[in-house]
Amino acid sequence: MQYERRFNLLNSKFKELFIPTLLAAIAGNFAILADALIISAFLGPMNLSVIQSIEPLAQFVNMIYWIIGFGGTILSTSAKANFKDENANYIFTISIISITILSLLIVALGLLFPDSFLDILCNSNQLKPLVFEYFKFYLLAIPFICYFIVLAYFIKTDIRSIAI
Repeated sequence: MQYERRFNLLNSKFKELFIPTLLAAIAGNFAILADALIISAFLGPMNLSVIQSIEPLAQFVNMIYWIIGFGGTILSTSAKANFKDENANYIFTISIISITILSLLIVALGLLFPDSFLDILCNSNQLKPLVFEYFKFYLLAIPFICYFIVLAYFIKTDIRSIAI
């Protein structure tokens, strides 16, 4: 009986978390599409090329905060289903610390070796100065983006567990 209760709780939590996460991913992709349309219409195709050059780095960063944020919330929800609140808090702490360290590491590498990143992201010598300008600003935003998105995953989990 206890196993069935835990399974039902975990299964319902997964469904509760999956739909908003899926919708957030769809919204993120629509935002990229809207940015592309607006930028190409108002700023021209050259500036669209600059922003699209950073997209592989943006997707890599997205992958990292998805793994830590979504994976951490699943582990945390599992711990809460087993009535191990201390484990859930530990997972939250580890997730926040690891996303902070990883995002700061990406920023540090980007600031120390910008030419290497630019060689990977952009092969046009004409675009490299523009990509570098955008790259600097994007790098500075990475820790904030990662921290807040991972925090948002865990807030969803905590709010839903308080309601139960």
